[in-house]
Amino acid sequence: MDITRSALVIIDMVNDFVRPKGALHVPGAEGCAPAIASLRKAFHAGGGLVLFLCDAHDPQDPEFENWPAHSVRGTEGAQVITELAPEPGDIVIPKCCIDTFKQPEFPELLACRKIETLIVTGVATEYCVLATALGGRRHGYDVTVVEDAVRGVDLKEGDVDKAIRSMREAGCRFAPSGKVLAEIEG
Repeated sequence: MDITRSALVIIDMVNDFVRPKGALHVPGAEGCAPAIASLRKAFHAGGGLVLFLCDAHDPQDPEFENWPAHSVRGTEGAQVITELAPEPGDIVIPKCCIDTFKQPEFPELLACRKIETLIVTGVATEYCVLATALGGRRHGYDVTVVEDAVRGVDLKEGDVDKAIRSMREAGCRFAPSGKVLAEIEG
């Protein structure tokens, strides 16, 4: 893997999704943090791009008609968890929709940096992780979903499995963080 042509994509690792008392807590999300932190360290060491895609809504966002208010701009709930607080060189892209490829700055940044591979981590597997992975494939990127660095909510039993099948069928690769780290460190 050419790390200089790769982006570590960290999705929605914010307090409202990760912390047990968060507005839209994803069970087990805190367990993703160690793997993501290890990957970020390797990306920093190798000159790779680290991107945080963070849900960020206005207080009256229409999305709150279907979901509890969450990740409201300027609140603690919208902040990246302290264990993964952005470091110098990390890029944070606020998003207000599930599919970040609909926000021009994300695909433009990937193109500008000549990114070829997306290493996808974060929450939730059947929502933003799925949309980012499928969007990446539609735009011609190689996509690896890091198995021990994603979590889903499974509102309807089987949603997570269905999302994983969809990503695999689209050509996304799944690998544990240890394997991805070994490839980075080559």
